[in-house]
Amino acid sequence: MLGLRPTVSGLRSSLARARTPHDRRHVAFIVEMWWGRASELIVQDLDENGELYDREVVPLEGPPDPERRTFSCHADNWKAAQDLGQRCGWVPRGPLFHRWHSDSPPPRVASYEPDGWIQGLHEVEADDARAWGAALEAYVREVDAGRFEMPALRSSVLLREGMTLDEYRQANRGLTEQFLRSFAAFLGKGAFKFGWDS
Repeated sequence: MLGLRPTVSGLRSSLARARTPHDRRHVAFIVEMWWGRASELIVQDLDENGELYDREVVPLEGPPDPERRTFSCHADNWKAAQDLGQRCGWVPRGPLFHRWHSDSPPPRVASYEPDGWIQGLHEVEADDARAWGAALEAYVREVDAGRFEMPALRSSVLLREGMTLDEYRQANRGLTEQFLRSFAAFLGKGAFKFGWDS
């Protein structure tokens, strides 16, 4: 298997529950967002137990991409950020869905659910990302002014094999004003692609 993202590894979801539109359980996964060319590819394989591991890291030729940026968060924060953005005026346009091995223009889909690794990947366009970021900034201003409160969100802990302490902290940070500010800053830089940390 060839991993196309610089941080691909197996997610340990033993603490996770499955989400469907018809029940209140939810999946505890990490949503990864990125833009620009990665500096390396990770070649993955399965071990004798069927577990995914990084077999080889292949550096890519050329200078680092100045457009490269990444962000990741808990799936609960991802969903809450959509809800809070809409509360402050963001009207989601829907991401483009780039199908693997297709030359046709990507269709727009309604859902921001990061479910496309098997068939393709999602892209939030620049104007949609910036509008979402501006709405989150407006929400934080309302919280600071005492007109809104930060919602209480209790999320399960996310762990995956090979996770560094920084990755653990980033994936498990709560829904706070600081998280919203950081995410709004990422969104303010424009278009990005997203998917589950697989």
